[in-house]
Amino acid sequence: MPLSIGMLRLGRTRVLPRLGRGGNQVRGYDTRNCFGHRVKAAPKIPVKEEWLRRREAQPNLWRLVCAYRDHGHRVADLDPLQLTPSSPLPELEPSSYGLGGSEAETILYPTEGLVHGHPHQQAPLSDIVHHLKNVYCGSLTLESAHIMDMEEKEWLAQKYEETKSRPLSEVNQRSLLWEMVRSQTLDNFLGKKFGTLKRYGAEGAEAMMAFFQEAFSSAASGGVSDVIIGMPHRGRLNLLIGMLHFSPTALFHKIRGNAEFYEGAPSVGDVLSHISVSVTLEMGEEKAPLHVNLLPNPSHLEAVNPVVMGKARARLLSLGLGEYWSGGESDEDGGGKVLPVQVHGDASFSGQGVVMETLGMASLPHYGVGGTLHLVVNNQLGFTAPPDHGRSSHHCTDVVKMIGAPVLHVNGDHPEEVVRATAVAMDYWMKFRKDVVVDLVCFRRWGHNEMDNPSLTQPTMYNVIDKRPSVPDLYSMELESQGVAEEGEGKKIANSYSEQLNARLKEVDSHTPSNETLRDRWEGLEFASSNITVWDTGLPEDVLKYVGAKSVSLPDDFFV
Repeated sequence: MPLSIGMLRLGRTRVLPRLGRGGNQVRGYDTRNCFGHRVKAAPKIPVKEEWLRRREAQPNLWRLVCAYRDHGHRVADLDPLQLTPSSPLPELEPSSYGLGGSEAETILYPTEGLVHGHPHQQAPLSDIVHHLKNVYCGSLTLESAHIMDMEEKEWLAQKYEETKSRPLSEVNQRSLLWEMVRSQTLDNFLGKKFGTLKRYGAEGAEAMMAFFQEAFSSAASGGVSDVIIGMPHRGRLNLLIGMLHFSPTALFHKIRGNAEFYEGAPSVGDVLSHISVSVTLEMGEEKAPLHVNLLPNPSHLEAVNPVVMGKARARLLSLGLGEYWSGGESDEDGGGKVLPVQVHGDASFSGQGVVMETLGMASLPHYGVGGTLHLVVNNQLGFTAPPDHGRSSHHCTDVVKMIGAPVLHVNGDHPEEVVRATAVAMDYWMKFRKDVVVDLVCFRRWGHNEMDNPSLTQPTMYNVIDKRPSVPDLYSMELESQGVAEEGEGKKIANSYSEQLNARLKEVDSHTPSNETLRDRWEGLEFASSNITVWDTGLPEDVLKYVGAKSVSLPDDFFV
């Protein structure tokens, strides 16, 4: 029998009047299933009646469209190394649905309500098939067949197909080039100045900067106040220095073996790939500042995932939002002010049990955080093992099917497509407050770290990698050919940034680590003293009996 439940708040319990036995609604939150648990009802997005009628009138064409939506990802052009050729799928052949033939090109089919983002109201079959191949079998694709809610699936398909056809502005293109070239320049600089450093650089996956740039921008536009990130070694220094304003001087100071923390700090530091930061980013005049917290990373891959969720939950609880809404002012956004972000490697995402365990808590009562944005940096290699030796599933992201999370697979050689994938993922997260995944299919320029020689175990793959240009260089050439970037603009950005890094390197000898702990929200707290203090923690027997009796008694106005 369902409970008529109270509202839980830290430090006290408030009991609501009985609302009935059929389940309760508290400010739009469903409270039927678990004491104190308030889940906002999923948005209802009915399909237009006119669209349904067009699909009924063209059932075979609609079946073909659905086939591309469900199966297009299986043959999409996702591998930047072109080492994984795909075979044609009969599911994507028009003839499988009774379409085609000699008269096919004389028939104009309606596109509205069947496909989105098509430039014409009517089109021949060949034109529609070409459009579907471009949308679902190109360098960006959507995998959503496993989503159980049909209205949610319909909304996502429309959002994806419309976003896929939108061009980036020249301002965004040049900003993207700037971020990726700087990321590449940092890797080159560290490789030159510290030749034996295991930096776990982003080379081959520089398009991850496009993911973070779009995620931060969309989050700020959508009213998010806090972003909490957990990520492994790969690309961590590039994100820290490039976008999270970590001091290059402090990094170089640590690389040279100097102390990471201020003198007298009760800490000894950690390896480079575990460095964390908490920073407030100014996102422009029309957007509120965005607080970003990159959590410390343990060496054990994926172990940070539940920590991200735990910190996001704690922040929601302290703000009194989402499932942890504490009454008073209305929580209209359902807790959308805190964005958890988890970054994964392809092999660890499919191989580490903590991934599935954490995903399994995504919608549990009192554990939900309103969805997590996932990025898989898919090197197509786990240490030295290729995908077919490391997993039995088609995609490394197949584990998320257990919670019905959509996946946007994108070729890492196409950073603008990464922007579109992230934009769709953020729109989905803001709409449904559920987990969503961006699978960035890329490559690893060097070995597991820069000291390894990967050609010993993967000679075919690294024969291709060694001969190809970098992702930022390819994008720079593309923008130059379009007239968006000036000739040699990428080199100018790289030279300018190298000069800045050289200047910061010269500051290392005079650098003194500052005390960055116990500030802002933690101001007024102190580290524990090294002295041992003994406390009498006992209580009188009658007090314990009183507490015990009260803990199992119910108020008179509480009904079961």
